[in-house]
Amino acid sequence: GFEAEERGQDEAIAKNLFEMFKLKTQIICIVIGEGASGGALGIIVNEMDDITIDGTTGTVFIGNVPTVKPKKTKDFETILGWAQKIKKLGIRANADAPKAAKLAREYGAEGIGLCRTERMFNEEDRIKLFVKMIMAKEPEESS
Repeated sequence: GFEAEERGQDEAIAKNLFEMFKLKTQIICIVIGEGASGGALGIIVNEMDDITIDGTTGTVFIGNVPTVKPKKTKDFETILGWAQKIKKLGIRANADAPKAAKLAREYGAEGIGLCRTERMFNEEDRIKLFVKMIMAKEPEESS
């Protein structure tokens, strides 16, 4: 903000950010507004650390944030209806399993645009059969 510039903090913030981006580890950088220190806070996030990203706001949370199943509200259905009237492209979903395809259709997808067949075999009742087929030395062992 303007007050930070007057106090010379803008240069300090820029230098800190510059130095943080030299690090060899992943960092989430949060710029804190004038109500706090007017500085920047870097949080180290290592490979395999969990983060959660709010798909609406873009806010990044460290760790897993509890989620809720989305609800189709009347407003949501109204907006989808308007979109259907003016759209130029169809909506397709990425779905690798029947549950995902069903959910996508419930939320307005017109079909499946991408289906990675290898993902179909990840279900608990299928994975052992898939591994057995891949590891078989002879064709008759794969059934």
